Amino acid sequence: MSQSSNLYRLQQVDSLLDQVHNRIDEIDKILSQDEEIKQAQYALDTASLIFNEEQKKLRHAENAAKDLKIKIEQTEAILYGGKVRNPKELQDLQAESAALKRHLVTLEDRELEGMLAVESAEYKVTEADRELSTVQSKLASYYALLNGERLSLSGQVARLENDRQVVVGMLAANDLAVYERLRKQRRGIAVAKAADKSCSACGSPLSPALIQQAVTSPILVHCPTCGRIIYPG
Repeated sequence: MSQSSNLYRLQQVDSLLDQVHNRIDEIDKILSQDEEIKQAQYALDTASLIFNEEQKKLRHAENAAKDLKIKIEQTEAILYGGKVRNPKELQDLQAESAALKRHLVTLEDRELEGMLAVESAEYKVTEADRELSTVQSKLASYYALLNGERLSLSGQVARLENDRQVVVGMLAANDLAVYERLRKQRRGIAVAKAADKSCSACGSPLSPALIQQAVTSPILVHCPTCGRIIYPG
């Protein structure tokens, strides 16, 4: 088997390795990001924060209403206790009691609004938590498939690396060095097949004499345009 044939075989193995490694990188990126889970978790954290804030507001409204009721009871106890007889003082106490009761109505309205807000916020927490569970369940199956694919690809890498070592063992050191250099310079493709009298990599025409030289010469023949090694096929 000619050196160009061995190099072409090596190119096929390396191209497959590149594809497999690229797919493994894609899988690793997907597995490391968890973007959908992060978004669902963020939504739950935000909903929980709002729920806690609404609970604080409700407790504040409840305590304010409770304190005001106590103050109203104290004011009315003085008003109707019989100890205060001065008409002006009684009138002031009545006015104060009426004002406190009006304010109590406002506080009770706020308390009701707070209860509704807490109920709404709690519902949103429940929905966000359900969505997170749904996403986690869905992605668990998806990630299991990805991990299975990755395991299969890792096995494929091991087999291809073994094939590569076999082919490399059949190559002259200087030819392998030329191949590796071209791989770096030509975006991973160092060997091109002569197809329809042209370079399969760059498309440039190849003369019959050059193709014949690639068939018979023990020396590597290169595409005159892109410099890749020509495999006559």
